[in-house]
Amino acid sequence: MPDQEDEDDLMNEQTAEIIKKFKGKILKEFIPHFMLHQYQDMKYLEYDTFEACVDEYFSQAQKQKDVSKVQSKESAIWSKMNKIKED
Repeated sequence: MPDQEDEDDLMNEQTAEIIKKFKGKILKEFIPHFMLHQYQDMKYLEYDTFEACVDEYFSQAQKQKDVSKVQSKESAIWSKMNKIKED
């Protein structure tokens, strides 16, 4: 039976792989079963199962939203800091 450390290592490797796969990419949508002609020229990822696609899409979309919120808050803070410095 695998111990907790082995499971943690496996999760870290999987997380690192997912981060590498989606780095610099913005998820727009997912399309089941077949590629529509209008999307033929775009870059895309293929999955073995629809469930894997949906799971990864929504988890990454949520992460992108969270990152966007953090960046927005940081930008607002820096803007306020610059206004304070000007005063």
